[in-house]
Amino acid sequence: MVASLYVLAVLVGVRFFLDELIFVTTPNVLTNESSSFNVKTGASEAIVRIYQAKNDDRCIVFFSGRNGGIPRYEKEIFEHLLAAGISVYAISFPGYDGAVGRSTFSSVTELGNHALVQINKIGACSIDKSVFVGRSLGGALAVELAVKNPPAGILVDSIAPSLAVAIRAKLKQNWFTLPAAYLPLDVFMAFNPNVETALSKLNSKIVILQGSQDQVASYDEVAGAVSSFPNVKIIEVKGANHSNAHIVGQNLYLKELDLLFEQMVPSKHEI
Repeated sequence: MVASLYVLAVLVGVRFFLDELIFVTTPNVLTNESSSFNVKTGASEAIVRIYQAKNDDRCIVFFSGRNGGIPRYEKEIFEHLLAAGISVYAISFPGYDGAVGRSTFSSVTELGNHALVQINKIGACSIDKSVFVGRSLGGALAVELAVKNPPAGILVDSIAPSLAVAIRAKLKQNWFTLPAAYLPLDVFMAFNPNVETALSKLNSKIVILQGSQDQVASYDEVAGAVSSFPNVKIIEVKGANHSNAHIVGQNLYLKELDLLFEQMVPSKHEI
């Protein structure tokens, strides 16, 4: 009976409460952007923070990980990009870093598409000449949103082949939740973004940086999932884990971004 209730609770959770399990809420923060604008749908909003580089028209659209933390990324990523002459458009979804509301997969998708349309309308950085950059869950969202809004290139780090893989890895970290990792979660999950499915619809050049010590998805797991796509390049960041691949691999970030900007190709919609 106890085992049955345990299984039922897990399956009900991933079916009806997956948004609450995946998306968290973070406090309002003090950030140092050049400017910003909001995109709204209903009672929720996304904040787009703009970090404008001088004398350059290269741009990235940045998607942070599950725990947000724009001030952290200002120091760890953005200042290096700005120094390299690359402007940053960082999207904070509902509940993250001061954005009103609470994220769900559907609201993130809708607001993400609206935000990208608005970035495109501003004119300084057109999406088809920009690079999407994402960390962890943000990497999965970057790839997902790129299907409808294809950029010149995509660079992600610490990504999992699917949301189900990431959830299983999390469940395995605790003895109590360990048995749940072996349930058929994929069948019951309310949504399960899959990198392979998104990549099959993309023509953009894509670079994946994956830490050799990643606790969520190993380099081999990710490499196996993307090996059939000729437009995807995966690089193992030696000694990096899920939280610091962008720091340990900082030089790789800048090098691969430069290459992506140099190798811009038409999207499928333009062929």
